[in-house]
Amino acid sequence: MKKKNILITGGAGFIGFNLYLKLFKTNNIYILDLKKKINQKPFKKNCKFIYGDISNKNIFNNLIKKKIVFDFIYHLAAETSTYISEIKKNKCYKTNVMGALNLCNFCEKIRPKNLIFSSSMAVYGKNSYKKNEKFNCKPISHYGISKLTSENIFLKLKDIGINVKIFRLFNAYGIFQDYNNPYQGMLSIYLSQITRTSKVQVTGSLKRSRDFIYIDDILSAFINLKILNNKNIDIFNLGSGKETKVLSLIRKIFKITNKRYEVNVGNHHTGDTDKSCANISRIKRFDWKPKTNLNMGIKKVINDINYFDENNSSFNR
Repeated sequence: MKKKNILITGGAGFIGFNLYLKLFKTNNIYILDLKKKINQKPFKKNCKFIYGDISNKNIFNNLIKKKIVFDFIYHLAAETSTYISEIKKNKCYKTNVMGALNLCNFCEKIRPKNLIFSSSMAVYGKNSYKKNEKFNCKPISHYGISKLTSENIFLKLKDIGINVKIFRLFNAYGIFQDYNNPYQGMLSIYLSQITRTSKVQVTGSLKRSRDFIYIDDILSAFINLKILNNKNIDIFNLGSGKETKVLSLIRKIFKITNKRYEVNVGNHHTGDTDKSCANISRIKRFDWKPKTNLNMGIKKVINDINYFDENNSSFNR
């Protein structure tokens, strides 16, 4: 079978690198990301790198000259922290919206067969509890606005025959996250703090709820050909479909890690979501369902944090 040409923007990030590991053995993979981020991950030799920032259109202009016909483009590069996006909104829009516009222009010229975009439950607004994909989105954060704007940019590519799929991710977690980043990924933040210091700093109410989905379940949707080949549906919620209270989550982590319970609660930040749980009735129609329960996923990440710390903050395996 002929190998597919696949471009992953943000390929050195948490989801991007895991996707690369899933696909590299049987495909031609191109990774677009910042050089310093690429150098931090143990990529194999049979991978081509494009160094740069997606907000710089010259990155894509140079790539056009290579005349590569891409079968799939996974657009994962983004500012992913809601908190950082609130205090650095110019950076959020430059990366997320300008980056999406640059990629859209690139797609108009090279005409890839498929574009898969990683969006967010933040597009729904203050309460994303069981909202279906037809809900009138009203994002309250700059991050959510930037993601919804990007969705609309990419959907225009359908007019020229490009197959577009948008996944609205709920709270993603898993191995290869940046365990030293205190602003990215609620579960990753809590796990790294409790595992390393036996205490946790919570920003916002313990009554908030989230829907946590493990990386393997995300990837199983990203490469599901029944989903990708469907011509009638463009947008899918991607979560576990299960609501977990922040307080319950923290208690669960302390129990699994066998640490003494110590929690400090601070003020919430603007743009934060109160109640979150994915309505996954649409995506389940395509023989997809999450397989990693929260206890199992937490144990896998704890093992990865320990490996990361024992090997001097290196993911080399």
